[in-house]
Amino acid sequence: MLNRKNTREGDDEYSGVIAQITPRSRVVICHDRLQFIVQVRGGAAWRGRRFYSTRAALLAQLHEVVGDVAPDAMTLLARLPPFARDYRATHAPHAAPEVAELEVCPC
Repeated sequence: MLNRKNTREGDDEYSGVIAQITPRSRVVICHDRLQFIVQVRGGAAWRGRRFYSTRAALLAQLHEVVGDVAPDAMTLLARLPPFARDYRATHAPHAAPEVAELEVCPC
C-alpha cells in the first residue's frame, strides 16, 4: 500500500505520483498498486485516461494519451518494474514539470 499521506488519485499531492510528464500529464501508481495510470489535468483535478498493469503496455501507448514524450521521460519510465503489482516505493517524489528533471522513485 502507498503511504497514507494522500491516497486520492485525482489530487495534486497524491502520494503515488511516479513522474510528471508534462504540466498537464503524469503517471501514477494506483493506491492498491495494481495499475500504472496515465492522468491528464482536467480542471481542478487529475483524471485517469489509461490504465495499465504492465510497464510494456504503458510505454507502448503513452504517446497516444499525452502526445510526444521526451526520450528522457521514456527512459525513466522504463525503469519501472515489469508489473504494477511489483512497484515497491512507499512514496514517489513529485517531479518537476520539466522532463529533464523527471525522477522515478527506485522500486
